[in-house]
Amino acid sequence: MNALKSEKKFEGVFYRESKKREHNGRPDRSYTICYNQNGKKIWVSLGWASLGVTPEAAYIARLDFLRKIKLGQSLVKIDNNITLGEAVERYVKWAKAEGRYVRSRESCYRTWIAPNCGDVPLNILDQAILSDLKQKAQAGGLSPESLRHLFATIQVSINHAIRHKLWQGTNPLSPAGGMSLPPKGEQCERFLSPEEARQLLSELKKTSQVWHDMALVSLHTGVRASELFEIRGRDINESANLVIVNGKNQKREPVTLTPESLAALLHHRRGPNDLVFLSPNNKQLTRTAGPFTRAVETCGFNNGITSKQHKVWFHTLRHTFASWLAQDGVDIYAIKNLMRHASIEMTMRYAHLIPERQKEHLAVIRRKFETG
Repeated sequence: MNALKSEKKFEGVFYRESKKREHNGRPDRSYTICYNQNGKKIWVSLGWASLGVTPEAAYIARLDFLRKIKLGQSLVKIDNNITLGEAVERYVKWAKAEGRYVRSRESCYRTWIAPNCGDVPLNILDQAILSDLKQKAQAGGLSPESLRHLFATIQVSINHAIRHKLWQGTNPLSPAGGMSLPPKGEQCERFLSPEEARQLLSELKKTSQVWHDMALVSLHTGVRASELFEIRGRDINESANLVIVNGKNQKREPVTLTPESLAALLHHRRGPNDLVFLSPNNKQLTRTAGPFTRAVETCGFNNGITSKQHKVWFHTLRHTFASWLAQDGVDIYAIKNLMRHASIEMTMRYAHLIPERQKEHLAVIRRKFETG
């Protein structure tokens, strides 16, 4: 995050230089003023130099704020000094009271928002700060989908603060704020052959039983890594061969288990409220860890491959599950249900894997004419 710097000629005026935006041949500057009201520092973001904000204008605005305070006029009717961290915490608290599942948003907060920009007031949260967070998350190995979810967490938390009159301002992650959610990542195209899947499981078993069993469950059911991380003992229904997962948008969804995937889950099950899969230090898993990455490297699956959509990563296992079903001629609507896709359009990406089986079906018609 670029540090705020003081405009030495103008008291109470600060600026932050953008790493990407330019104005008049130099980095664009976002101007912020600071003043004291009732013993509390108030920060107000005024905007970019490229949009017409100057140090002089910021200084005059600050003097106007101070004049109104002296006259006893209320400048801030609501807590306009709320931080991003507070906004996320208040949204999560509200969502839980509404019965919504927000564990993945809590994970985003703990892992990325709190340590990097949780103490930043919403008034000075701008594109420069968010771009810096984006770069750190990408450097930390966050996938495009997870990065989008991280920023969606920020977006929905700020919208909640505005809607519930906790804060007054413009959400930087909006058209008016000038920044949109990160794009969806490249769709995974690579899927494993049965031999590659066996090789990967064999390597994982040598180093981590937890990651071996999570990979096995994903290959057998198509369950996502984020869903595996949140499975608790009470979610497993042994008699019905089912597990209930927190799907996309935290929707509770039943997943049918194979005998192998059920055995893998039961092997790690503790108490009903305990997470099934934990890290070596008994903490909740939040991202794909070293054992899986090292196993992929040992297998050489990504040697010479630069495109993410052709690399093997954990999501490849879910893609493999659907691809094998399609290759074996399973109906596209059945695949949609097993993948728990929201629409058939999402499942149609697997349709190209079915043609040979369809040709076999059409051959029946051809044989009718040949024998007729």
